Parts: sequence; C-alpha cells; structure tokens
Amino acid sequence: MRLEISVVLPSGEETHAGTADDTGGIVAFEYADDYLSHPEAYPLAPSLRLGRGEFIPAGTRPMLAGLADAQPDTWGRRLMQSIERRATGRYQHLTELEVLKRVGNAERLGALRVRKDGEYQSPPDGKTARLADLPALVEAAKAFERGEEVPADKLTLLQAGTSLGGARPKATVLNSHGQLAIAKLPARDDFGDAMAWEATCLELARRSGVRVPRFEHHRFEYNSVLVVERFDREAERRQGYLSADGMLNKSGGEYVDYVRLVSTLQRNSAGADADSAELFRRVAVTLLVNNVDDHMRNHGFLRERNGWRLAPAFDINPFYKLGTLESTPVSRRDDPSDRDIRLLLENHDAFRLTESAASDIITAVEVATADWRDVALSFGVAPEALSTMTDAFDGPNRQRARALPRGTSGSPSPLAFNSEHRPRGADGRFARKHPSAPEVISSDPE
Repeated sequence: MRLEISVVLPSGEETHAGTADDTGGIVAFEYADDYLSHPEAYPLAPSLRLGRGEFIPAGTRPMLAGLADAQPDTWGRRLMQSIERRATGRYQHLTELEVLKRVGNAERLGALRVRKDGEYQSPPDGKTARLADLPALVEAAKAFERGEEVPADKLTLLQAGTSLGGARPKATVLNSHGQLAIAKLPARDDFGDAMAWEATCLELARRSGVRVPRFEHHRFEYNSVLVVERFDREAERRQGYLSADGMLNKSGGEYVDYVRLVSTLQRNSAGADADSAELFRRVAVTLLVNNVDDHMRNHGFLRERNGWRLAPAFDINPFYKLGTLESTPVSRRDDPSDRDIRLLLENHDAFRLTESAASDIITAVEVATADWRDVALSFGVAPEALSTMTDAFDGPNRQRARALPRGTSGSPSPLAFNSEHRPRGADGRFARKHPSAPEVISSDPE
C-alpha cells in the first residue's frame, strides 16, 4: 500500500509532504522534492530530518515517529477490527498504513492528511457526535466492552473516536463551544468515577499554573463523561502534533526519565526555557496527585511557526495505590514505583531553574493541589469516596514537599490563591446547567 501524506503548515497552507509505503510489513517514508524546497518545510519528527532518501522505523517501533501519532491506539484499533469484521464477515489483520488511512480526516490528530490515489482517506458514513449523543455513546461503549453487538448507527458514532490514542473508550464530539473535542467515556474496569477524578486533576493542574485544555464534565445518573477540547486545532486550522514518544523516537521498553525528556525538549523546543519550567511544574503536579499514567504518549508538542512548543497537559489521573505501578521516574536515581519529589528539586538545573525558583514552584503546586477534596466534590465525587484517594493526594510526596526549604519569595505563587480559579456561575466556569439535563461543570483555562 502507498499513501500520500500532506501536512498543514503553520501558515495554514496544505502541501504534499511525501509518501509512505508498506512493503513486507515495514513502513518507509520519503519526503517529496517540492516539500524539501518549501520555505516552511519542517521535519515531521527529529528522527525524520529533511533530506532525500527513505526512512524506516527505528528498533522495534512498528511505525515511524511523525506518523504514529496520527494513528489510534488500543481502543481505536479494537473498533477498527470490529468494523472490518462486520463488513467482511471475517477477521483481517490491518497493517499500519491501513490503520492510518481508516482514521477520519476531520478528526485525525495533528496536521497530517492522508490520500490514496489522490483521494482523501476517511471511513464511510463517519460523522462527528454532539453532546446530545453522550448517553448513547456511553451505552454503546459499554456494550462494545462487553463483547455485545453494537447497532450500526451507534458504532458509526464511536468510530470517530478511532483517531485518538489510549485504551479508554472515547469518541470525537463537538463541545458546547462548537469546537472539536474528545469525549472520554466510562470504562468497565474504572475504579470509582474515573472521569470526575481526571477532571479534578485537570482543575488542580490549572490552579497550579499548568496549561490545560478547556474541558467540560458531564454527569449522568451513575457515571460521568469528560469532554476535553482538542488543542491541535486553532479555530479551523490544524496544528502539527508530536508526542514525547515520537520526539524521543523511543522504541519498546527503552528507559526514559524526566531529565532525559527535558534534555530532548531543550534541543528541539523554540521556547526551551519556558517549556522546561512548564515541564518542571507538570512533574510536580504529577508527583503530588500520584499520576502514574505519565508515559511518553501522554506528553506532546505542537508545531508553531518558529518550531515545536510543549503542548497543554492532558491525561492526568490519580492512582489510589502507592508503590504498585512503575511510571516515569524523575531521574536515574529515582524509583519508578516510589518517585520522590525531592529529586525533582535536586535536578532543578536540568530544567534551567535556580534552586530557589524550583522550590517556589513546588511550594506553589503543593498549596494549589492541597484543596483536592473540595475540587473533587465540585465535580460530583461522593463524600464517602474521598477517602479512597487519600494516599494518592496526601501521600509521602506531599509531606516531602512541605518539608522542602522555601525559595527567595518565601511564599507560594499567587496562582495558588487566584480567585479566578474558584467555582463560578453563568460565565462559563463551573457553570451548572438546568437539573433536568446532565449536570455539567466546565473549566476554561486562563
């Protein structure tokens, strides 16, 4: 199979970037001569440097960095296989390029567009769901997870979610602002109201000064849905996106820690100092809410006119058990199953911060996230469920952070106390809709 890959440049111009071929199960990519001579051309990933010749995936990677982020992950691939089986009556293995071309062009992550024989590739009958479709999406996802037959019209709605990564059930929807968004649906193996807890962490991150996408939390009788606005769209214009996994060109179980990530960021970011400080703040949030789902596909970069910049934070989830799962360590000295926030301060220079500035950031984040109970309650978490997450939010790293020396300011950042971050009414922040409709809490980033 041969696919033509186009890219929407930061100026908004769409241009043919190159071709991808799948021969014998190996994907090869080659830039088009016209792209190489274009004044706005940029490498789709650091490992795909501009130049003639073929590129193939490194190590055990099945797909090239720069193209892989436009593919779905576990949930989307399962849906694709189910749709293919329904259409043909039998199982058929989908190659990497077949997976890529089956993603809807309207929803595909980032700035890439895909053609075959000159025609844009997109699933037939694909359409973008609306917020009114959320109850049907929840039920369809539940049925799909149980292995039950899903009606064709509901499967079509879910199909739009195949553009997105991760194992969680999800779909592409238009949010209450009419913008493209991800609807993250309840999963069969969720511990408690996982979407309310993720909304809690996004709000705590925002209060901590971390950039997060605009999001809405829709509560139904027994569960809830988190609708997160796509940050790879600016109005109708697509923005190039590259995950940290693609930036690192990491293969398989290759070791990576935050010190290595920030080093790679500094070599590739157009705003290395600001992005390094932002990443430091995000790591502090991650450690103080025990977010263990912080692998390299859950960090990313957006393409701007002058280069790559750190994308807003996403997929921040607390985990109720300490010391049971390995996640991204701060440095080589850190224990992946028991990470230590003191090592974040110790490595302040790797993030281009003075020790004093780094200490102030950790203090500000600790203060901003300490109010987690009230924030969780505002998203509808039951009071009796708060105790299940005490270890996640009030674990050893909170005590360690409180014991750290203060920076030169001697006090937390004003971000931690900004009244703009408190629940409000009809202006769009934490706005509660009429009781007859699903309860909605929304949050707009500053």
